[in-house]
Amino acid sequence: MKGLAIFGGILLLLLFLLLSSVRLHVSFSQGQARVSLHYLFLRFRLFPSKEKKGKEKPKKAAKETKEAQSEEKPRKKSLSQRLEGIRHFIGSSGKAFQQMRRHIIFYKLQGHITVSREDAHQTALAYAKFTLFLQALLEIVDSLFVLKMHKLTVSPDFTRERSTYDVSFRIRFRPLFLLTAGGRLLLALLWGASGGSQKSVSKGGSYESAASHR
Repeated sequence: MKGLAIFGGILLLLLFLLLSSVRLHVSFSQGQARVSLHYLFLRFRLFPSKEKKGKEKPKKAAKETKEAQSEEKPRKKSLSQRLEGIRHFIGSSGKAFQQMRRHIIFYKLQGHITVSREDAHQTALAYAKFTLFLQALLEIVDSLFVLKMHKLTVSPDFTRERSTYDVSFRIRFRPLFLLTAGGRLLLALLWGASGGSQKSVSKGGSYESAASHR
């Protein structure tokens, strides 16, 4: 009986740990990005990581590395090829991806972005392009994952020459659901790679605001 009680206690503790939310805090301000992971009372800084002091590489080795990289430059994939790869990945994942995305939540998306260029005409064009890009990006995030209410504003600034960004958001997920959905996703991809037939699943999502939500 004592052994069963200990085993049951370990299972409950493991279940509690797997059901506790893992949170990623992401911020980008004044050209500096910061990413930290929060789990229960623990906090880990992921970026920027602490710089490790080490010996500098010799100039000769650095030169050889640079020459090797210049000789073997991989060809960049076109945008259509990347979108086709994403479409194939989502189509082959089936219901597993649907289950995974429902448990990845983007929230507390807030901040302000000012778009600036060298002159007023370039600033206006850049502002129009950026607002369209931001709208498309938020729609993609909202359709693939869960995007909660947000307050993100964009405005042109004709008095500066460089744009400024002050944006922060958080991502929340529970390890248990992510592990089970990830296992199903892996099995679905292996089944698709082996030639099995996959059913296509249509996705949808609600979208409330392109650049700001109050």
